[in-house]
Amino acid sequence: MTGSDTAATERIARRYFEAWTSRDSETTASLLDEGFRFASGAIEIEGRDAFLSAAAFPADATTTLLDEAYQGETGFQLYESRSGDRSVVIA
Repeated sequence: MTGSDTAATERIARRYFEAWTSRDSETTASLLDEGFRFASGAIEIEGRDAFLSAAAFPADATTTLLDEAYQGETGFQLYESRSGDRSVVIA
């Protein structure tokens, strides 16, 4: 593992976060493989397009990155999304 691996992971993860939360679907899709698989608890979504359809934020949501950490090819982001009087914190 090199510092450049970590820097590349951070750059890609931040680019994805910015594209996703600004609703730039073209950039978001370009950063995920067609075979992307999402799994969290009992939720499993197969495929990039299925994930992008299911995981979209409400149109009025605002999302703030609270914390992040990267090492090699592994990244962690903690963010809060708010829509009206509702909010969720996601890692």
